[in-house]
Amino acid sequence: MVTRKHTLMVTSAVCILALATAGIAKQAVERPLRIDGHITLTVNLTTGNSVMMDWGEATHTGRFENQGTGHLNLTTGALTGSGTFTAANGDQVFWVEENYEIVVTSGTGRFEGITGGFRMAPTSDVVTTFPDANTMIMTYTYEGVGTITY
Repeated sequence: MVTRKHTLMVTSAVCILALATAGIAKQAVERPLRIDGHITLTVNLTTGNSVMMDWGEATHTGRFENQGTGHLNLTTGALTGSGTFTAANGDQVFWVEENYEIVVTSGTGRFEGITGGFRMAPTSDVVTTFPDANTMIMTYTYEGVGTITY
């Protein structure tokens, strides 16, 4: 009887673990996104290539750091780029940009399978400096509002 009871307990435990590890497919949910950031964009005025550093706070990531590279069309002012938001816990969100429209392409950790995006809008004056003849540095704060699904 002890053996049968022990076998039943082990079998039950195995079934519970199997269900837990098989996991139930997580249903993606669309969520509102609000982001407030501080950006520094450094542009090579000969090539238009740019590097950006950003930090701030956003819903779903908490405090974040953001790095990217891109290109500023020196004739039209059109800006394109790509980069990585790193959330407070280390999870990452990968993005592409075209003219201040950010499109989320993928992510890691809890952001695996993420989609969505937001529109950037400056909330401060853009401060532009020219440390040399070939470099322009723009700094400003911004906000973004959009949705993400994960």
